Amino acid sequence: MRRSKQSETSHGTASGQMPVDEALVSAYGLSRREAECATLLRYGVSQADLPGRLEVTRSTIQKYLRALRNKMGVKTTADLTAALQRGKADDNVAAYHSWPPAAVAPLMQTGFVQSPFTDLIEQCRGKLRLHDMLQVLRDYLADPFGARYVFYTYSPHAVTGLIRDDVLRKVLAPPAVIQAFEDAGRLLDSPSAAKLFANPDGIAFVDGRSNDYEIASPTIRAFYDRCLGDGVRYGATFGFPSGSAYLGMSVSLDENVPDAEKLLEQRGEEIRAAAMVTHNCAWSYGALAAEYGLTIRERDALCTLAVGRRTSEAAKLMRMSERAYGYLLINARQKLSARTNAEAIFKATAANILVFK
Repeated sequence: MRRSKQSETSHGTASGQMPVDEALVSAYGLSRREAECATLLRYGVSQADLPGRLEVTRSTIQKYLRALRNKMGVKTTADLTAALQRGKADDNVAAYHSWPPAAVAPLMQTGFVQSPFTDLIEQCRGKLRLHDMLQVLRDYLADPFGARYVFYTYSPHAVTGLIRDDVLRKVLAPPAVIQAFEDAGRLLDSPSAAKLFANPDGIAFVDGRSNDYEIASPTIRAFYDRCLGDGVRYGATFGFPSGSAYLGMSVSLDENVPDAEKLLEQRGEEIRAAAMVTHNCAWSYGALAAEYGLTIRERDALCTLAVGRRTSEAAKLMRMSERAYGYLLINARQKLSARTNAEAIFKATAANILVFK
């Protein structure tokens, strides 16, 4: 992507400054330091961590926050953070501040990226939310395949996690369909999962108006009914390993797709390849990791353990008491649904949350 000299400077590549969202500067008339403060808040840095990141005193941070609240018309810093995170972010800056910070431009220059997917990768560039990634994939597959919904299931523990139903789910579909999907129960009880386990390297095809409907459980039928009511009839489900993890995805197709089963037999691997590219972007750009919701401090607490530090050493490195450090670990375990610190580190590593320096 061609960028202007102004863009190069604003993103730090020429001036060496921290990248900021230029849209915030122009929309609210922010100073450079106010913009840096706002940008860090948008990408997950807590108010308590701002002085250290910007190398200023707490009273100076309070001055920046007061100015930001006044210029953006909010009363509290919590409201300020919420307003910033609701706004559309600059994709380059989003990638810089994501989990972990990742430069996205070099990806387009690597030799393994094949030309059929360069547009898909470019559209995924710097997206912070997994939902946005799935929307890119759905739109990319809409014209050639009639794609309508995307179901994303990520298991850090590979198949073991699927059996335990210890997975991260993300669905791109209308709210009523998402609710029916959640009410349907365990993923392994669905006809598509049974077909996929019988042929792990294949693509499980499901027709909502066939025997697949007849043999399904009542909750799965209710899910199919909801999809059919929205004009979505077919489903293509596939899975693939991602490091130590396993990813299962389903793409639902419009009922007007002619001869959907034959289409998937002939071109189904295109869908799988596009899904793999999208997942790799989500992993590389931090959208997958951000889905777990760890703060930067919680991530850093796990990082210090992952490199072999004892709790007392880790707390000292992070300049906090052992008690405060312990609370960070507790929060991290809860967000990752991990019973032990070791399991939390494993899951964080699989999701590309940890950064080793």
